[in-house]
Amino acid sequence: MKYKVFDFTSLITETDRKKMCKDVKASVNEGKYYTNCPRYQTNFDVFTLPGIHWLKLRMSFYSACFFYLEKEAQISKVQSWSYMTSLEYPEDRKILWHNHDHKREQKLLSGIYYVYIPEDVEDFKKAGTEFAPNGVGKKKRTWIEPCIGKWVIYDSYYWHRPGVLQSYDNRFIVAADMEYVMPR
Repeated sequence: MKYKVFDFTSLITETDRKKMCKDVKASVNEGKYYTNCPRYQTNFDVFTLPGIHWLKLRMSFYSACFFYLEKEAQISKVQSWSYMTSLEYPEDRKILWHNHDHKREQKLLSGIYYVYIPEDVEDFKKAGTEFAPNGVGKKKRTWIEPCIGKWVIYDSYYWHRPGVLQSYDNRFIVAADMEYVMPR
């Protein structure tokens, strides 16, 4: 499985990440989330939220995608969302497998930004994201350890699901997709 990690911790500070958590939690408290799985996934584009911390995150996602491609591309569409999860609202992980590439003819990259992972998790690696690079029906699995303050960028057709819940403290991530066109 091909993925790359891009470090933006010098740009997006711990204070910025705390503001993101606060904004996401406020959005959830206002009912701005999907009621199906995964629980407490925002139902709007979080990149549109006000604040320099969201601007930094949005621009870092664009940069990470271009670095992944090793060239600039024309952006057709961007979507972003966040979610918070904890043992307080457990879910059946079997139903959380998904990918973001429904039409293979489109060029689509996905990214996961780990905003906050609770300190009391026992198996840090499994608090990240589990991938099934050859599809859910195949046995091969790859775990990506949560990289706090970093974007993990990968091709959107890879099947994946959130890591194992291990804390009653909320885990926060931001995920995004970028559809793009390569210049001729």
